[in-house]
Amino acid sequence: MSWLLRLLAMGGLWKKLSGTYQQTTTGIRQAKSFASGVMEKHVQSTLEQAEMGDREAIFEMAERFYEGRGVPMDYEIAAGWFLKAAELGHTKAQTNLGMMLWIGRGCTRDRETALHWIKTAAKKQYEPAQELLLEIRKKHGGNTR
Repeated sequence: MSWLLRLLAMGGLWKKLSGTYQQTTTGIRQAKSFASGVMEKHVQSTLEQAEMGDREAIFEMAERFYEGRGVPMDYEIAAGWFLKAAELGHTKAQTNLGMMLWIGRGCTRDRETALHWIKTAAKKQYEPAQELLLEIRKKHGGNTR
């Protein structure tokens, strides 16, 4: 008899869990929809700021396209945004652009230009660029000066 009581109790628990699961699923769908709307507004706002020449917004657009965050992933577009930010002196953009040029991701592989951007960031004491430059020198010898 106790197994029958346990089964009935589990049935009641299952109904509670099913209801909770459905509520949670609905809540997640609503949150995703809200987040999508917020993301779209944020991307639009960032794009407007970038088009007005805001260096940080330009860099953020580059990262968004590189990662596919709120926009379709597109390395070529990302490289273009990184270039704009790099030209405005954004050290992380200079380093990222240098890495993309070094390996040819989203752009034609151009190690000379890659080194230019990495060195530019390294001269500004941007540590990741300095470390990257050291790593390149270790692997490819003294021809990176």
